[in-house]
Amino acid sequence: MPRCFLPRHPACGIGRVLALLGTLSLAAPAAGQFISDADMRSALNDARAQRWERIDIQDTSQHILGGYIEYHQLKGRLPGLAPERVKGYMDRHSDAPLADWLQGQAISEYGKARQWADLRAIATHPLQRPNDNAISTRPGWI
Repeated sequence: MPRCFLPRHPACGIGRVLALLGTLSLAAPAAGQFISDADMRSALNDARAQRWERIDIQDTSQHILGGYIEYHQLKGRLPGLAPERVKGYMDRHSDAPLADWLQGQAISEYGKARQWADLRAIATHPLQRPNDNAISTRPGWI
């Protein structure tokens, strides 16, 4: 097979170009489906107010702040929410304050409901922080 030295040379292969165009055409519809920041802000306000019928969960879950929508959804279901769901959320969002927030809410709600086993399951669940050892609050000389 001849090597391509020039961008317009026929040996560069129309197949490569078609493959690239095919890939781009598949990605184009997905790019148009992202929720705008204004719509996300509105969705967050609705989530805080527990107005779930006004939120497109599929669209908001793709946004960088999608975890906040899920946080409000899970928080609103406490204490009826299984501890495994809370722990799963804490694990998925361990790199954000969301994990601590939901853990605190779950402990509080399980305690009010006197669900001691659920409270214990959440209170003793270790938060796995990415790169816990990478950041130290102590100076290196101590």
